[in-house]
Amino acid sequence: GCKIESVSDVTKGPAHVGRALALSVSAERIYSGGEDRFIRCWERGSGALVREREGNVTSCIDCTEQIVAVGYMGGCLQVYTASLFQLLCTCSRHMGPVYDVKCTRDSNFLVSGSSDCTVRVWETGRGVCQHVFRGHETMISKVLILDERVFSLDIACLKVWSLTDKTLLRDLKPISHGGKDGYFLPGLVSANTLTRTGQRRAVVVNGSSHGVYFWDSMSYDLLRIVRAVVVNGSNHGVYFWNSMSYELLRIVQSPGYGCTEHIVGAGSAFIATWAPCTM
Repeated sequence: GCKIESVSDVTKGPAHVGRALALSVSAERIYSGGEDRFIRCWERGSGALVREREGNVTSCIDCTEQIVAVGYMGGCLQVYTASLFQLLCTCSRHMGPVYDVKCTRDSNFLVSGSSDCTVRVWETGRGVCQHVFRGHETMISKVLILDERVFSLDIACLKVWSLTDKTLLRDLKPISHGGKDGYFLPGLVSANTLTRTGQRRAVVVNGSSHGVYFWDSMSYDLLRIVRAVVVNGSNHGVYFWNSMSYELLRIVQSPGYGCTEHIVGAGSAFIATWAPCTM
């Protein structure tokens, strides 16, 4: 069975006044940002509020065990210590809202994607922009760091960049479906699948207008497109898939207004929200 809890359930009260707009989880803490312009840090076990910071409207959060990176609708990023006690740096070069941010495992660098169509690499110690990747024609909704590469997603393509050579490695496009051009929607994670020989294969998973795409992370081959299932005349809800076998584990039906709006990793499974679309 599945138990679903919101931050409000864990904290025994509203986490924010208005909507919570961003969420990130570490081994010991939960971080949330809301319309009320507060960033809050909660103990994961007890749900107790550790500390809060008042700032701007949050658009994205990512964390490691050492730092918390927060992106804002105003175009800047701020990096805090894990307890939110100290502001380490402010990164201010994007010309539009920052829609996603990811920290490297060693906490030394950040990668951010913005409505200004750029992907930026930042040094967390000084807040200095180390490099700018340009080439997107529409806003970047999601970024992903995998090995020494950055994957950046917009509505028309998924681009792969080398952090070492600072070059574009691949430009992945959606396919047409039902006589209509496909397009990508927010949702980008890394996962594992099993090959026919039983070996693990690293994949990159992203959402689209007509399904969830599985790409081989090394060859960039399109391995599978997982589509929605019609249940009681509807194909929308929250879908739980096994990322190793592509097996659909469960559907929790709920109303929505887009297809595969969000994808998150959950160990050996991944979860996608799905809303009405033409099958």
